[in-house]
Amino acid sequence: TDLNVNDYVLLPWCIFLEFLPIGEDDDHADYSQKPLLMNQLEVGKNYEMIVTNFSGLYRYKIEDVVKVTRMYNNTPEIELLFRQNLSMNVANEKTTTDMVVAAADNTAKSLNIEFTGFSFYPDFSTKPPRYTMLCEVKDAEHTEELREKMIETIDHEFDEINEKYYKYRRWGMLNKPEVLFLKEKTYVDYNKYLADKGIVLNQIKPVTVINNEEREKFFFSHVETQADVVDYVLNK
Repeated sequence: TDLNVNDYVLLPWCIFLEFLPIGEDDDHADYSQKPLLMNQLEVGKNYEMIVTNFSGLYRYKIEDVVKVTRMYNNTPEIELLFRQNLSMNVANEKTTTDMVVAAADNTAKSLNIEFTGFSFYPDFSTKPPRYTMLCEVKDAEHTEELREKMIETIDHEFDEINEKYYKYRRWGMLNKPEVLFLKEKTYVDYNKYLADKGIVLNQIKPVTVINNEEREKFFFSHVETQADVVDYVLNK
């Protein structure tokens, strides 16, 4: 058995699963449609999963989008595509969390830098929209030269990773990304901020995508780079 695979067989006796179909160009299901059962799924189609279990979850939308890759006997095998609340989709390009992390990691390697932390913001302050990367760089001076290199490199990395990003950049549907430096210990302060709210530290996950107002206010209030998008976010 090959363990180095991206798809997995669903186990129908562990939990009760329902599925909402998602169109090829969509990132959310139409919630007015009737959910499907496991035996109604089609190979090659995308679905949002809904979970019911014996622990108290009832028709819980976990926001995972999966693709049925094939059938194992009569049981679907699925591949996790992305989390709906952790992807960026400003021009229908669907950049997943894995793509974001890969682009950031490749940028760090290319420029021989190390991130203490980074977060991406789907930025509609410009037309066309863009990605804005907020980052804390370890043991490096936050110069304009470094920032410009990071912009060029992260743009190239998204080109390589996401075919739609590459096309939409050339078609003028996506703007050149922005990079903003964060103040030192921003991510330490964020963890402390959450801990003070009663959140257990081992439950705190990296903020790969800034996807709610609370995160917007916190991280943009810690930006040290002067940029119009900072005022745009903080004054919304």
